[in-house]
Amino acid sequence: MASLQPFNGTLDKRLAGHLLRRATFGPSKKDIDQFTGLTPVQAVANLLQEPEPPKPITNPASGTPLIDPENGIYKMVVDGEAENLTDVFMSWWMATMKNSGNNLTEKMVYFMHTHFTTMKSRINEPSALYHQIALFRFYALGNFKTLSLKVCKDNAMLRFLDGILNVKDRPQENFGRELLELYTIGKGPQVAPEVVDGEEFANYTTFTEQDVKAATRVLSGWDEDTQFETIDPDTGIPTGKVKANAQLLTTQHYTDVKTFSTAFQNTQIAPALIENDSTTVEEVEAQLAQLIDMIFVQEETAKYICRRLYRFFVYYDITDEIERDIIEPLAVTFRNSGYELKPVLEQLLISSHFYDADDNETGNNIVGAIIKSPLELVTGVGRFFNIPMPDPELEAADMAAAYKPILEEMESQGMELYEPFEVAGYSAYHQTPAYNRNWISANYLAYRYIYSEHILERMDEDDMPKNFAWLDVIAFVENPENVANPADAEQLVTDLVTYMLPEEISQERFDYFLNGILLDGLSSVMWEFEWDSYKTSGDDSAVRAQIEALVRAIIQSPEFQLM
Repeated sequence: MASLQPFNGTLDKRLAGHLLRRATFGPSKKDIDQFTGLTPVQAVANLLQEPEPPKPITNPASGTPLIDPENGIYKMVVDGEAENLTDVFMSWWMATMKNSGNNLTEKMVYFMHTHFTTMKSRINEPSALYHQIALFRFYALGNFKTLSLKVCKDNAMLRFLDGILNVKDRPQENFGRELLELYTIGKGPQVAPEVVDGEEFANYTTFTEQDVKAATRVLSGWDEDTQFETIDPDTGIPTGKVKANAQLLTTQHYTDVKTFSTAFQNTQIAPALIENDSTTVEEVEAQLAQLIDMIFVQEETAKYICRRLYRFFVYYDITDEIERDIIEPLAVTFRNSGYELKPVLEQLLISSHFYDADDNETGNNIVGAIIKSPLELVTGVGRFFNIPMPDPELEAADMAAAYKPILEEMESQGMELYEPFEVAGYSAYHQTPAYNRNWISANYLAYRYIYSEHILERMDEDDMPKNFAWLDVIAFVENPENVANPADAEQLVTDLVTYMLPEEISQERFDYFLNGILLDGLSSVMWEFEWDSYKTSGDDSAVRAQIEALVRAIIQSPEFQLM
């Protein structure tokens, strides 16, 4: 029986690794060892400590900040140009995730990105992308309801879903529809269709076409701020603005009464002050707050968001039992907290259910049951092996060149970061019935395997400055924090498979990695001789080839694709 009762006991290596793979971008051996022996309450408390925010993006040419809120610089410009900085932003965000440590914040930033998805190609303004990520980070462990309100005014979102085109007499429904369908209450079961102006629309138990049209009118009259001079007083982050005249009276907002359907108790929203078919900027803000209040007072909203969190952190399949015993109690916690995320995340991540300890069935296991996204694969490999990458502040000139091939590798594996295939986001997080299995196809899997080849290649200086993104396996195994004794073949394999794979493997699989890959016909005694020979002569070619083969085989294994 699925249960949110706290898991009693301490975390062993397997469960510590499970928690860290789900809640961070992948642990090292040292990280897993540090969390082993903690109770789930202690471990999650560590993960919920909010870290210092990352340093702003650095100008690759000058080494000075491209974004400097303390000095009022919110728009990225290099040599008078604001274009062509998307690669700089993308490399900075990749570095931020790789360097994020053992905390839940940055993984939640990524969750917000998968939920409130936008596409960089449609925004075409790297400063807007940067500030959107900053907004997600500000509320990553905070209030989801407040974040939903702020997203309605986010510059990137206003452009992406055509909020800037939603004006009086020419309503643009894209954002109003997705606010309901994707971001807050979600689609309930479909009911009888509605005919509007001769066109048939699907109605749902949670919202109707009438609600889309009413929400669109509430959301009308907003504009992006391309200079990023409008600053949100709560976050200090640039935001969009209301289209208004010099007297701060609206020019493109519907001032009529917006009437919602019975799904929202026939709520009506209208400005309290109307003058010559205009209202004030404050009244537009107030109506937006009323819209969000109306949506979040519905019980289904909390359930929908909890389902999204569950599928991201636990498993995609929500059975009737999971709905009853996990989602509904989480939703109660969510509502009772005023839509604070921390209590929900804590309740979920300390639960017996999360650690597969709520029943004895093997057919519904959670540990090792989610396929890693390409992002989680490449960042997890980079973090486990501590693969060198440029310092975002001190080596900014090398950042874009170092991360570009990694981003290209991810794209070949089926994920172009900040560019999902559809408005709903990456298929793995929403598309039924496959969900995370969308990450795997014959083509995508082949490129996952190719990635393990590339990290073991020492590139020329022209291709990769300073040998960034290269895994030196000898240096790795010689570090006693990683491998206790590399001269002991069995110990070497044990240390790698125990910490790299989510589940304990069979003896047959262990023997494959040991005898079939690392030793490849040698005896354990001969391996020790080969290692001692390298230490004496300095020639690592023989042992390097075999250890690289072992690392390659583990990364290419079916088990490693899971977390």
